[in-house]
Amino acid sequence: MKEIIKQFKELASTRDLWQVYKDFLEVVAISISNACDKDQALQRDQRYLDIIKTYSPEQIWKISDIMGLVVLELSKEPQDVLGRAFMELELGNKWTGQVFTPLNLADLLSTIAFDDKEIKEKGYMTVTDPAVGGGVTIIGLVRAMIEQGYNPQKQLLVICGDLDIKAVHMTYIQLSLLGIPAIVKNQDALTLETMSVWYTPTYIWDLWRYKNDKS
Repeated sequence: MKEIIKQFKELASTRDLWQVYKDFLEVVAISISNACDKDQALQRDQRYLDIIKTYSPEQIWKISDIMGLVVLELSKEPQDVLGRAFMELELGNKWTGQVFTPLNLADLLSTIAFDDKEIKEKGYMTVTDPAVGGGVTIIGLVRAMIEQGYNPQKQLLVICGDLDIKAVHMTYIQLSLLGIPAIVKNQDALTLETMSVWYTPTYIWDLWRYKNDKS
């Protein structure tokens, strides 16, 4: 984790750290999406190019390095890597309205709330969260399922969203890298206005759209 923080700070040596963090989230989310969701790839690819052209080749390599470190951290265990990075980079004063639940609290709440009745009935469970934030509550559920002997990559479907696109990107990246089938919406939970929809690779490649009637 320390290396991720170090790399972010080096990347932001000549530009605003908050903007660097936002750009990182967006370009990584687009990269993942474009690898699996061809229907939206053209539009998102243009946005990717608009962002990445503002960085030097050396900075682009550093973005790639940070992405590799995030992948490495998530490969160790399900955890809120991007939420921790956000807090350790002290970006809280830049992002009003977002509260990041500590992972240990998310673990506790998920363990208490976890009910495997739906899994026993149809082989998987569906979880919805219209204000998902950075995704830590879902990650807590993933950890609880693993602890109970279930496979969240096969037995969990997540349908979630958030009004803040940065939160959407955080959740999408982490659930994608954890191999969780998920639909992550940039959506107003009150009006249900939807600005964008992000499907994780596992959702698309494992044909979850044919199992799910809520997409």
